Amino acid sequence: MMARLPVHDIEQTVSNALKNEIIQILKLDIIENKQLIKYITDNCPPANHLVHACVTEVVVDKDILNIEASAIKLRSFLEEQLSLGIPVKSDDTCVINVLFTTR
Repeated sequence: MMARLPVHDIEQTVSNALKNEIIQILKLDIIENKQLIKYITDNCPPANHLVHACVTEVVVDKDILNIEASAIKLRSFLEEQLSLGIPVKSDDTCVINVLFTTR
């Protein structure tokens, strides 16, 4: 059975998840990179810009969204937007799993 997908809700969920997981995607150490993390969280560009910059795929499953984000693209985007250097901790693609249900 096919259901209508609430695109706005999916976009909002992806944006929120990405913003909440920036530090994990970049694999920054909360002690070693404390000041950098604070600067990124205090000055983070809008979440929808982050999505366009680094999300490579979103898979909508029955009760979950699988969001694939590129650490390389995210780091590059943040370095450009915030005029700072971010240490290379990971070049991996990160998958964020978020619970999601349609109304």
